[in-house]
Order: sequence, then structure tokens, then C-alpha cells
Amino acid sequence: MREVSNPIFVTDDSVDDDNHSEVIDWCYANLNHKNVFIISSSDLYYLIYESQILDIINDENNSMLGEAEDDWIIENEIKLRIKTRLSDYVNLVTNKRELEMLESILRLIDVSIEMKRNLYFHFT
Repeated sequence: MREVSNPIFVTDDSVDDDNHSEVIDWCYANLNHKNVFIISSSDLYYLIYESQILDIINDENNSMLGEAEDDWIIENEIKLRIKTRLSDYVNLVTNKRELEMLESILRLIDVSIEMKRNLYFHFT
């Protein structure tokens, strides 16, 4: 079975955040960029069914992230609320891979705030 990549990312300033196809094209052309974090299908399954990470993001962003669901976070206020809740949640995490994913998402939230860019989740 082929593992599908599910990127979580922040584009650079060369991309128009209002152009969804340009955003997605940039992501797949820059999969090794420091602001692109790839999770596997099994990682996504874990996040959906065994973690609270996506629940927290969905709750604060009024989204429905999951398998084959894309979304993005635009407002810094929402990003900060998510960051606060995820930072609290980190103390409850015992799974090493979940902790790695959580730390990467927190880093990307910081990057998106600092760069004034959207944070994207492109789950296939």
C-alpha cells in the first residue's frame, strides 16, 4: 500500500495566499522546505482517532480537518488560541510520534504568525 503524504505548511512570500491552486502547487513543489511538514496516512489516522490535536484545531478554527479534508487558519487570534491549547495538551502526550507531530505543528503556528501567512492543512 502506498503511503499518501498529507502536508501541513506555511507558504513563503512568493505565493498569493488568496490563490488556492497556487498555494497547493507551491507546497508540492517544495515538499522539502523547512515550512512543510508531511504526515503519513497512518499519522493522520492516529491524529483523527487517537489524539486530541485535530479536535483542538477543529474546535478553535470551526473546521472539520480529517481524511480528505483541507483547511487553513488565517487569523492570528485563532492561531494563538490553538497554540495555547496545544501547549497545554503537550503535557499529556506520551506517544513519541504524536509529540513530534505536535511540536512540528506548534512550530508552524509560530512561523505563520511571524511571517503573517496562513497555516494550511492539505489532507488527501
